[in-house]
Formats: sequence, structure tokens, C-alpha cells
Amino acid sequence: MSTLDVAIQLNAKGRFTEALNALNDEEHVPASRGEREVLRAELLERVGRFGQARAVLQRLSKSRVLSAGERSSSEFVLGKIDWEEGSTESAIAHLQRSVQLATESADLYRRCWPRLWLLVSLADRSGPQLCRSYPERSAQ
Repeated sequence: MSTLDVAIQLNAKGRFTEALNALNDEEHVPASRGEREVLRAELLERVGRFGQARAVLQRLSKSRVLSAGERSSSEFVLGKIDWEEGSTESAIAHLQRSVQLATESADLYRRCWPRLWLLVSLADRSGPQLCRSYPERSAQ
């Protein structure tokens, strides 16, 4: 089993630091490998190392070898980072791009999570006023 496979399994179990360590131990894979670097950015975001995650994604953005799913994941990570840093509008824009790119992917995870985050982000931004006014409109 490759270290990438080990890192993917650890990530799925929520063991983000261990997964990141497994990727860092990998020596014989070219640095430009998209799947590995996108996973690295995801893990860096999960452990709170936003600057490093953003740097990995900036390097990847110059690469034309990423699949639509990998580009979707990149936008998703950038959206989550921006949200945590308080850049709401930028976060929503990244999440919308992630959703758009994910529609080209057969990966259910990549199709669902960005949509869920976008829904929650838009609801959070709209506030409780939107929810309170809905029953009044439906009664008319």
C-alpha cells in the first residue's frame, strides 16, 4: 500500500495529523502529483495551517494537470480557509466554484460537501430574519 493510500485512509478516519505525516514521509513521488498535493492542502487546512495550505494550492493553481474533482477540492479548501478567516464573500465565491467543478466529478464526496458548506454559509450570512419571514410569506 502506498503512502498516499495510507494517508487517504487516515484522512477518512479523521486522523489528519497522522495522514499529513504519512504524506510528508513519502519520498519517491514527484512533487507535481495533483491528487497528493490536493490531499496535502486539505490536511493542512484541517490541522489549522491555513497559510501552508494556501501556498500549496497557489502552486497547484499554476498547474494544468488537475482534474475537475481536484480543482473542486482546491476551491473547497480555499473557501473553508476564507470562511475561517472572516472573508465571507470570497469564501462563498470559492464554494460556488467548487460546486460548479464538482458537477463534472463522479466522486460523491466532492459533489456533496461543497454544496453542504455553501448551503450553511448562505444561511449563516442571511441570518435568522430570513427564517422568521418565511412562515409569514407562506401564510399569505
